[in-house]
Amino acid sequence: LDGIAGWIDLSRSIHSEAPHPTSLIPSSPIPTNDQRDALLRLGQYVVDHGFSGPGQFQAVRDLLRLEPPHIGGVIEGAPLVQAGERAKDVALLVAPKLESTYLAIQGPPGSGKTTIGAEIILELVKAGKRVGITANSHKVIGNLLDKLMERARLRGQPIRAIQKADERDRCASKEVHCTGSSSTVELALNEGEVDVVAGTPWLFARPFPPSSTTWSSTRPAN
Repeated sequence: LDGIAGWIDLSRSIHSEAPHPTSLIPSSPIPTNDQRDALLRLGQYVVDHGFSGPGQFQAVRDLLRLEPPHIGGVIEGAPLVQAGERAKDVALLVAPKLESTYLAIQGPPGSGKTTIGAEIILELVKAGKRVGITANSHKVIGNLLDKLMERARLRGQPIRAIQKADERDRCASKEVHCTGSSSTVELALNEGEVDVVAGTPWLFARPFPPSSTTWSSTRPAN
């Protein structure tokens, strides 16, 4: 690659039957229509109802305004972890008490965030919640799904999970149903066939059916 001269040399097998490449990038940007529409729905709600207060998109609006999370039995803004307590234990305790809000869990690699996330999901499903898992890459999503299924097997707790991904990008756990169709995910939700739905923001930006509005969303964090 010569950035000054502006050329690139490519080598491949002489036996390759693939057509000669004419470009190195997609011919156009990846479509983001669903994400744009989702932002417009949020913006229109704010125009009509204001930025603060209960209602639709409350968790998103509170996060944008850096409001403290709303947790049943906890004073807003008060420290969640007290002296002598472990963050994991506190997270498992407060997750089922979240009220249209969010809970951020930070930590360096290897600090147990994925395990905590899996345990939280199990508790939420046990409480009758539907859980959405999303991240910017299928690999991160798959990692949490695999940890979730591992912990579920240890507990003996059945989990019905579906992942929107191609077969090459899916998690390793065969118990997780994989589909390349968003419509299949919506149908599974409408029929009440799944407890956990996993996919990139392209899936979650779509307006889900009204019958599937009880959600606890978990996004893996670095």
